[in-house]
Formats: sequence, C-alpha cells, structure tokens
Amino acid sequence: MRDAEEQYLDEQDLDWETIVEWTSQVSPEPISVVYFVRCVVTGAIKIGFSEDILARFRDLQSGAPEPLELVHTISGGIQEERRLHRLFASERMHGEWFRAGGMCERLMRDLSAGLTGELVPGYLLTHPC
Repeated sequence: MRDAEEQYLDEQDLDWETIVEWTSQVSPEPISVVYFVRCVVTGAIKIGFSEDILARFRDLQSGAPEPLELVHTISGGIQEERRLHRLFASERMHGEWFRAGGMCERLMRDLSAGLTGELVPGYLLTHPC
C-alpha cells in the first residue's frame, strides 16, 4: 500500500525530481517567504507567508474546495505580507484572498515571469497595472 505522501504527490501532479530540486534548495534555517497561491477554478489569489511553504501549501489545499496552485514566492515575512495586503486592499475578497484580474494578479505574473527579482519599494509605482 502506498503511503499518504506518495498519494499526495500524485494528486498534486508532482514528480520526484521536482521535490528533490525543491528540497535541495531548502536551508537548514527556516526561510520565511511570502507566497502567492491561486485558486485554479476562480482565479482568486491568496497572499500569505510561511517558514515551511510546502507544508503550508499542503494545508491550504487540504482545506480548499477547489484545486490550488502555488504560483510564486518571494523572500519576506509578515511585514511584506501586510504591505501587500494594504496595497491590494481594494481587491480584497475575504481575509487574505484577492480577486483575479487586478494589480495583485499583475504583480504575481510579473514576479513569475522574472520581471523583478525582488519586491522593491516603489515597484507598483513604476510598474502600473
């Protein structure tokens, strides 16, 4: 019988090489990241932070009624997360979830495309959506 972790990887359509690549980049020290997770069905975007992004994503997915995808992470913690929440306040749907199609999605796409390596102060002022 397969264990729960193998079944989870299959459900998430992740292969072993991807997991090895991810884990080889993990520092023994906790690394806090701000993450962007998208609901595949609605396009809604969650902005949060975690020191264990894989465990956090697994928790989010297990509680979500629809499939989710981890779109991007940036270095940062609660201050960066709060800054983004304030910045996108007009796009907030509920809690830490933001509507698709706005500035939040634009930033997420730009980050994923490598258009900016860091979320620098003024990024959204110099890159209007």
